[in-house]
Amino acid sequence: MNISENGMLIKTHDNVLPLDLEMDIVIANRDSTMSIPVKLNKFIISPDYNDSIGVEILNPPEEFLDFVRSFSI
Repeated sequence: MNISENGMLIKTHDNVLPLDLEMDIVIANRDSTMSIPVKLNKFIISPDYNDSIGVEILNPPEEFLDFVRSFSI
């Protein structure tokens, strides 16, 4: 998983979204779901693995920050 308090990398099949698009990403977390506002900021295309998009987290809710911090060792 490639996720931080500031952004995440999401694997996709097609990169058809425009750069700078602001949207919500929905993340399922055990018993609930979180709607996270993001901004699309990069495309990553590689012959070795699936295409990906990089997104910047916009005003992350505390629930999301707690979720990300739960992965810290």
